[in-house]
Amino acid sequence: MRGGMIVQAINAKWKRLTRRMDDPKQDVSQSDVYQMMAHARIYDCRRLMLLYPHHAGLEAAAVYYIP
Repeated sequence: MRGGMIVQAINAKWKRLTRRMDDPKQDVSQSDVYQMMAHARIYDCRRLMLLYPHHAGLEAAAVYYIP
């Protein structure tokens, strides 16, 4: 928050993403994107982030950035 306004919404998803090169979405589901769109509207926020945290049960760290 800044100045009483929400400036960024971050939605953490505790699931494993695929690393398939033939999947441009890298397993990010449409429902996850729709949920972030709903957050943007509800909270009047333009900066959104889907966060897929890494944890010990996953293989070596991977970073996915989808503009």
